[in-house]
Amino acid sequence: MRIQDMLSNDASKWVRASMLQKLGRFIATLPAEHVTDEILSRYIGMVKPDTRKDDQNAKGHQEIPQGSQGAFNPHTQIHTNDYHCAFTLPAVVQTLGPKRWERLFPLFKLLVRNEQRAVRRVMSHSLHELGRLLGEEIAERDLCSPFHLFLGDLDDVKMGVVKNMAAFLGVLSPSTREKYLNVIKETCDTSTYSNWRFRLLIANQLKDFTRLFSSCSTFNVIAPLCFDLINDEVHVVGDSACGAMGALLKRLGETEKMRQEQICCQIVEFQKGESYFVRQQYIKICNALLDSADVDVNIFVDKFLEPLLELAKDEVSNVRLLLAKSLKGHFDKLPLEQLRTTLEELRVDRVADIVNIITSAEGQSS
Repeated sequence: MRIQDMLSNDASKWVRASMLQKLGRFIATLPAEHVTDEILSRYIGMVKPDTRKDDQNAKGHQEIPQGSQGAFNPHTQIHTNDYHCAFTLPAVVQTLGPKRWERLFPLFKLLVRNEQRAVRRVMSHSLHELGRLLGEEIAERDLCSPFHLFLGDLDDVKMGVVKNMAAFLGVLSPSTREKYLNVIKETCDTSTYSNWRFRLLIANQLKDFTRLFSSCSTFNVIAPLCFDLINDEVHVVGDSACGAMGALLKRLGETEKMRQEQICCQIVEFQKGESYFVRQQYIKICNALLDSADVDVNIFVDKFLEPLLELAKDEVSNVRLLLAKSLKGHFDKLPLEQLRTTLEELRVDRVADIVNIITSAEGQSS
């Protein structure tokens, strides 16, 4: 502590600046009771209120020059301090706990509305961690408004809250979470083709979303969203959404057997799709179900295996090729008697790659 005080008051501005940048990391190493008001005030004072806000808003947000975050520059020092403060805030909150949040809250508000998008981006990516550290009550009171603010920010800032949306909503109470169902849907609806990464970020979290909401909301909102994303024109989005079907079936099967049956019927409809891409998506869904610990193999065999094997007669070779790869990857999970006819058909397929895959699969199983 004496060394820290000495460096903070050093005659050299370079030393003082470096110490200030490391202050958050220093606080994070201390027991909470050793963080004095003086040290905390020094940390909070790293970020100054923006007295030129109106002028800067008129000119647009400025950016921190690349590489400036780690070194002292008299022209960017205030920006550097803001960045380091934002970067270390979750660690400081973890040290101090919710009891001293009121002291940090004014600093938090300055960082959330900071003129530098690099600072706002750090805050956006760490908002869910702050919620986890502070708990449900404080998160609902102080963090929901910044969450909405970041959703309307520049894309690289918005990406932080979208990427961690499930983690953030998981901190909130069940009744509050339900209010965010439209936010999830609107994030996908408002993303253009060029902004497909937002849809991918939502697709990557679909499994978590099935566990966050009521069974009714899962069926009425999350399930249709899953199917929309499976049909997405960007293949990586659809592939990611396929992986959520096991969690969706499990969630609905816990309380709503009839709704689970409806979802099963909707899945089978992919097998009948006019487009070969849709039929391929059925195979990918089946792959995901077989790989999922959420779905019993007997349920899969009963609901999905027969339509899957029918695709061995598909006119499009890419569909049959994907089927052959799927069967090879799950040979040990499926009943050989039901596969026999399909394997015989694929073994004499006109496409050599399909024949090789099936021959290899049978060789490994023997």
